[in-house]
Amino acid sequence: MARYPSYSRLNWAEERRLRRKVWFLGTISVLLLVAFVVWGIPNLFNLISSVRNSGDRLSSGSDTLAPAQPFIFALPQATNSAELFVSGTSESDAKVEINVNGRLQTSTTSDKSGLFKSSRIVLSDGSNNIKVIATDKAGNRSLPSQELKIIFDNTKPQINIDQPQDGQKFVGVRQQNTTISGKINKRASLAINQRFVYVSPDGSFTTSLSLSNGENLIIAIATDSAGNYDTRQIKVTFEP
Repeated sequence: MARYPSYSRLNWAEERRLRRKVWFLGTISVLLLVAFVVWGIPNLFNLISSVRNSGDRLSSGSDTLAPAQPFIFALPQATNSAELFVSGTSESDAKVEINVNGRLQTSTTSDKSGLFKSSRIVLSDGSNNIKVIATDKAGNRSLPSQELKIIFDNTKPQINIDQPQDGQKFVGVRQQNTTISGKINKRASLAINQRFVYVSPDGSFTTSLSLSNGENLIIAIATDSAGNYDTRQIKVTFEP
């Protein structure tokens, strides 16, 4: 009787395992192909359609993104001018509305770089709160800018010099250093003969001045935060 090699059974078993593996992989491939045809292709078309529709919406101007919050360049805390220009930055080519004390006063358009400058705005006496809002071409409005406050005040301070009196004469070395005192009717800085003089909260001031022989001119200048100023001058005479 003929004998087969001892490893033939092993080869046959290995061949069966290989066939099963090929059959399994083939079945999985067919199932995946069917799944792609049934679900993948329609979803792919839906994705392409969605991207196309999004592009159409953007090109048709259906932008819903609000412009960035605009920014106002620094303004003085106070001014004695009733008119003012407001400038700053916003989204480029946006309509910029300038509001004063909650009311729209004027509008302008920012340039390609986002810079804007208003026409003259008119201030009210006292406090003026200014903020701006940007609107893009699609009609989206930004958040209001930070509100800036500016005080309009065109009333100048008034200086009263209580002593010495205009034309007063001082005689003797003991009177060479004279006291100058008085009051200002509003908060302001004070200079007497180009020297800074402290002004108390109630507007009063006191300082001393060394007189020269002969006629002495005393000039006092008070200036408030808005730039209004008042000048007072007196003449006194000193003889040793």
